[in-house]
Amino acid sequence: MAASRCARHGKFPAKYTFTKCPICGEHTDYLDDEQPDEGWELRVLRALELREQEELEPLDIPELQVTVRSSVDKDGAGQLWLHAWDVYHAGCRRWLQPHELIRVGKQTFEILRHDRDGKRYIVRTFHTTVTDEDLQRLLADVG
Repeated sequence: MAASRCARHGKFPAKYTFTKCPICGEHTDYLDDEQPDEGWELRVLRALELREQEELEPLDIPELQVTVRSSVDKDGAGQLWLHAWDVYHAGCRRWLQPHELIRVGKQTFEILRHDRDGKRYIVRTFHTTVTDEDLQRLLADVG
């Protein structure tokens, strides 16, 4: 039997329904000489139950001890980012979504996007005070 492999969640039966990981939705790799992991069904059920439970609980801003890095884009603008594996190894076992908040030390960051090619989260600092510019940006994001 062939398997489909998710880099984060293991191997599943290579059926059409598993071209994406049933846990995180990432595309899987087809492996025709591999067997699915033992207990994959139970692992999927537990992950889906945990996700459902997390959705019912009040939002909590993850606080992680990771390094915030910066880089300069092609246009010369500075960009803050977190390495996705640093976030994972620091205890956040799920993909962070755009507009989620994450606390690093005493500073809070907003996730802008997940750069899958670079395996990093592009972030910006998040402030609890709102300027006119912030309000315009938020209104543009909603509308």
